[in-house]
Amino acid sequence: MAEQTDQQAEYLEMRGLDDQHYQGLILEYLRKFKQAKRADFEKLLIDKLPQILDEDQRRHRVRNLLQKMRRDGLVEAKGLTWYLKKS
Repeated sequence: MAEQTDQQAEYLEMRGLDDQHYQGLILEYLRKFKQAKRADFEKLLIDKLPQILDEDQRRHRVRNLLQKMRRDGLVEAKGLTWYLKKS
């Protein structure tokens, strides 16, 4: 059983979690701190993203997540700073 659990954990590290999970972390961060730079989100997410990606790919993934969230109306950027979108 322990071997199977280790394999499952390793699988999740390699595959990563779905975008909804990462978006939830970004939204939680913005609710708590009100604003953030992309570097803040990189610090938050880099070690949680799939291990199979190199560091540049992880940074691009963070950028792409933020852009998708902006298009979906969840967040907005003013200059280099990100905020929750006001409804």
